[in-house]
Amino acid sequence: MNNEAAYDFLIIFLRSIITATTSIIINDDRTSGKYKVVG
Repeated sequence: MNNEAAYDFLIIFLRSIITATTSIIINDDRTSGKYKVVG
């Protein structure tokens, strides 16, 4: 596993965490559930 693949994995991993966290925050603010992470 070269460095480029490791960075790609890390970026995808971090972005998924950020997206999930943002979704939770938005769902707390807007109970309509308009924004949700699918998958």
